[in-house]
Amino acid sequence: MSEIISTLAILISIASSAAGLGYWLARQFEKIARQFEKIDIQFKEMERRMERLERGIFSFNELLLKVLEEKDVISRTEAISLMAALQSMIPSSRTKYYTKEVENRLRELLGKDPEKYTLEDIKELERIADIMEDEYMVSGRKELIDYAAKLRVAALVLKVVFVEPKMRKLKEWPLGY
Repeated sequence: MSEIISTLAILISIASSAAGLGYWLARQFEKIARQFEKIDIQFKEMERRMERLERGIFSFNELLLKVLEEKDVISRTEAISLMAALQSMIPSSRTKYYTKEVENRLRELLGKDPEKYTLEDIKELERIADIMEDEYMVSGRKELIDYAAKLRVAALVLKVVFVEPKMRKLKEWPLGY
């Protein structure tokens, strides 16, 4: 009988220790979960700030390009040279998002007569830059992210040098873009 009582005492001791450890672990996991929630909130805020920063940089670039175009610092000749340079640097397509069709469309857009660019063409160039960025996130192909940045700047140049002057003449200004 004493062995049973002794065994029961040991089992009760083990059970209470296990319960205490379980309670302590549960509190620790709650703390960890709260920390992850805080990190998640901070990460989302950082993403929002990055988006605002990106928009701010591109808005500033666009404004700067407009000023330079007004002062005839950036002319049609420079814009055409930029397009030719971009055409010679087009990355090859070989992956998930940046397909051969997208590459061919990019070649077609960059080979287009600059005087015939439309706002839709500019938006399409930006969509292709988005596709390249998506592809970079999956494949890690650095040349895509580098080219996407150049393509975005080129789209701004085309918009400022070729599209906006036509829109002003047609009284479709300011662009709702």
